[in-house]
Amino acid sequence: MSGTVPCGNGEPARHPFSPVTGAVRGANPRPDANPLPVLGAGIPTHHEGTVMNAASLAQFRTDLAHAARIILTNGLMQGSLYDYEQADRDGIPPQQCRMCGLGAIHTAITGTPSPDRWTSDRYNAVSDHLADYLFHHYGGAMTLPKWNDKPGRTAKQVARLLRKAALWTPTVQSLALAA
Repeated sequence: MSGTVPCGNGEPARHPFSPVTGAVRGANPRPDANPLPVLGAGIPTHHEGTVMNAASLAQFRTDLAHAARIILTNGLMQGSLYDYEQADRDGIPPQQCRMCGLGAIHTAITGTPSPDRWTSDRYNAVSDHLADYLFHHYGGAMTLPKWNDKPGRTAKQVARLLRKAALWTPTVQSLALAA
């Protein structure tokens, strides 16, 4: 499938700057970037330089809930960020095509699943939150692409995972386990 950006095998190089995709746990994939501004007291995460506060948690919840709605509206794509063939064949804009969980998160934040804009601090922060959720609930080896691309996975299941992650509030204890 020419022109596709793989989404499902968890290889870090295929999803730059996203700990959701299997990047080394506990390492900031962009040491020069602070994914979230430190805005006073907050819950430190196990991602270096990241502090979660009420404002950032509210943004994570909004972005992940929006991504869940996108998956339910557009349908689920496995193996790539969005259905490139659907876009080409039917002339549908990428943001309205079937997409994977990462594509839906990116669309919720930037308006497009395009891999040209993976460097957003907001995307990285939401990805960190989701990585923490997956680590806490599924173990360190689970990534969103692996979970998304499991044979038989449905749009409803992916949307439910995104909504559950949106509602999850990490505790200092759960983050200590992940460190």
